[in-house]
Amino acid sequence: MKKLLLSAFTLCAYLAANAQCTDLFISQYVEGTGNNKAIELYNPSNSPIALNNKYRLTRFSNGGSEAAGNNTAQAQVNLGAHIIPPHHAWVIVLDQVDPAGTGMNIPISAALQAKADTLLCPDYNTSYTLFFNGNDAMSLQKTTDGGTTWI
Repeated sequence: MKKLLLSAFTLCAYLAANAQCTDLFISQYVEGTGNNKAIELYNPSNSPIALNNKYRLTRFSNGGSEAAGNNTAQAQVNLGAHIIPPHHAWVIVLDQVDPAGTGMNIPISAALQAKADTLLCPDYNTSYTLFFNGNDAMSLQKTTDGGTTWI
């Protein structure tokens, strides 16, 4: 019995150690009050991952199957040219930091600003990707020469 349990434990430990994904993934989805919105990406690999404008976030409003309705361009945002080190998180926050902002432009909290690695989408009319709420699905995509890969 002990050998069987030890073998099962060893097999599970081996599978867990080798089952790690090798590309970025969304590790947190923050939907706070007002404009306090953030997405955290995590690099689980042993190598840095260069975003190189090949990664983008896409918003699917209200559980819809089309990218934020009919305007796909406004529902997507490229993530820039940053490099995410191995085993590190990258926090993307809605760019609403103007203390004079009101209405749709109310500023995000100072605590969330301090956590941001990147601020994106300051203008709703250009991109409303990060203007999400709890029932909006977010996807991470990678563009390559052959098209788009859903991560």
